[in-house]
Amino acid sequence: MKIINKLYYLFLLFFLVSCNSQEKTENIMSTEERITYISSKIKKYKDEPLYQIEIETLNNFEILINGFPVYTHNHLLPGTIKLNINPALLKSGSQNLEVKLYPRYNSQNIQNEFLSNKDSFILKMEKTSWKDGSLEEPELIINYELPKYKTDNHGEPDYEKPIDYSKQNELIKNFNFTAKIPYELKGWSESEDLSKVDKEILMNKISNFYYTAIDAFKAKNYDYLNTLYLNADIEWYQSEYFSKETIRKFQSKEGRKGKSISTTKANTTLYEQKMFSQKDSKLELYCDNRVIRLVHSSGPNKGNSAFGYEDIDQNGMKREIFIDLFLHIPKGSKELEIIR
Repeated sequence: MKIINKLYYLFLLFFLVSCNSQEKTENIMSTEERITYISSKIKKYKDEPLYQIEIETLNNFEILINGFPVYTHNHLLPGTIKLNINPALLKSGSQNLEVKLYPRYNSQNIQNEFLSNKDSFILKMEKTSWKDGSLEEPELIINYELPKYKTDNHGEPDYEKPIDYSKQNELIKNFNFTAKIPYELKGWSESEDLSKVDKEILMNKISNFYYTAIDAFKAKNYDYLNTLYLNADIEWYQSEYFSKETIRKFQSKEGRKGKSISTTKANTTLYEQKMFSQKDSKLELYCDNRVIRLVHSSGPNKGNSAFGYEDIDQNGMKREIFIDLFLHIPKGSKELEIIR
């Protein structure tokens, strides 16, 4: 993974403020047009395997499948999650799971400098499958728990040799596994290597794309926004075998589905929706430099998508919504598209 130099942020900020907001509207698809089009692309299979990960920890962490970040947790709240990883599985065969474990936050909401010997991290990967409208009994694929002791020559814990994590500010663990899935997605497999694109040209394109997406979201131009996500949604829905009813639910939603965290009591009960500022953000490359996105660079939102908003509902509860906006340039093209 490579990080584009933050010196280009000033260029990004300039574009977010000053880009022309005119949008191409001739290709916008209505909700019904999208539902019909997407449904025609989704294939159904007799066997529909679903791979899931479950994590329990108080630490911060990032989970990558084949170099693609499927989940980032950087918060004081416990990181107990369960998620489907099929959208990151492009085809059957050997896959890679990478876990990056970071120090937790203390009671003052300040991230510790190092890991602790009291840290706990449990990860399970399971394979299940849709059958007659319900999921089958899962099969355990990976079962990992952060070890407390070094192992002997037989792979057994040596209780006289505890592992010291107190000088580590990061722990990386990789696993290989085999996935068998009936579909095949193009994804980023044929995308251009973005590290070879002129940085100034790339920044121009990314800045303009984010500005357009944010502007559309603020204007509640959801048909335009969902049309931008059309190809990405087709691959997402295929990987999870969505029915037409489920497709309709997502495509009819006002706004975009995003990760929601940090529900707290606000100082007001007035409804408010405020887009994230791009001031404290950076660009990150994934998947052998073929996928890129803008993320928060520090603080409790570090590593999460910079495309999103802070929301205060009618009950006065405040939360942050992080919406995926992963971009790539398809092979033979010069223009960015949303890939996830």
